[in-house]
Amino acid sequence: MGIFDNGSYEQLGGMGKLRSYRKTAKGTGGWDVGDQIAGKIVSLSKDKFGKPAYNIKVTDVEFINKAEQPNIGELFTLNSTGGIEHKLKQLGGVNVGDIIGVEYNGEVTIEKGQWRGSKTHDIDVFVQRGNSAVNAVEEMEEDDSSLDLI
Repeated sequence: MGIFDNGSYEQLGGMGKLRSYRKTAKGTGGWDVGDQIAGKIVSLSKDKFGKPAYNIKVTDVEFINKAEQPNIGELFTLNSTGGIEHKLKQLGGVNVGDIIGVEYNGEVTIEKGQWRGSKTHDIDVFVQRGNSAVNAVEEMEEDDSSLDLI
């Protein structure tokens, strides 16, 4: 009998379920306006482009498309976007053990700056540390080169 066989440990995989922010050409998959998910960060990793990926154990979720909604307790990977990273920077970042939540608000067109006319994802970010919850919904600079353009 190994040390992990006694039931007091929980095995976590690498990355959890993944959901692209963008819909396919057929209009399927992807996030819908109003989709919300929150969970405890169990690990931080990087995607294939070297950007952060936040592996969470889902604590709360409300997706418009229930068929794509993960279950409470499942692992789910939040891909990074420029908007998420900008808002997390305002909040002082996150660590393993923090609870992070996001709400997808859809695509928006940048109205000024270097990326004027380009589309980007609008995502509200919430972080809970201990008993305090903070959110970052502040507008980001539209000439910010960290924006993920669509």
